Amino acid sequence: MVKNEDSDSSDNKGFFSDPEKRSQLLLWTKYAGMAFQLFATLVVAVLIGMGIDYLLGLEKPIFTALLIPIFLFGFLYKLYLDISQNK
Repeated sequence: MVKNEDSDSSDNKGFFSDPEKRSQLLLWTKYAGMAFQLFATLVVAVLIGMGIDYLLGLEKPIFTALLIPIFLFGFLYKLYLDISQNK
């Protein structure tokens, strides 16, 4: 294959070759992942709490209300550990 000398080789570098754009993308994906983890944690807490409330036949969602802050605290503690290890 013959290489075309008229083409500029800098056009073929792509998105990830620019360090600034790459770091912005990595930060975006990191924080998007954290947001998804928080959402999933809260959904799991609600589903488990609703299940326990249903199994015990409770009229008020006591376990749902208790598990949400417990899971939220666990998520924040895990987030703190992850951030402190990255330093």
